[in-house]
Amino acid sequence: MAMNLLFLGVLASFLCYILWTSEVKVLGPEKASNFIYFNPLVTIIASSVILGESITLWMLAGGLAIVGGVYLTAR
Repeated sequence: MAMNLLFLGVLASFLCYILWTSEVKVLGPEKASNFIYFNPLVTIIASSVILGESITLWMLAGGLAIVGGVYLTAR
């Protein structure tokens, strides 16, 4: 349990906050905010790779919708 808390405190909170801040500085807040929608897509991929979960047709459809939406807003 201590390792889980350490992971959440150091990697998930501290490191991700630093990376997000640097991304906002480079891209600007409007463009950087659009990329937050990739979180569910990363979760789908990670759950498949790490946990061995199968990717369903609904997950693929949702992933395509996310990529399409981010593409439309980023151009």
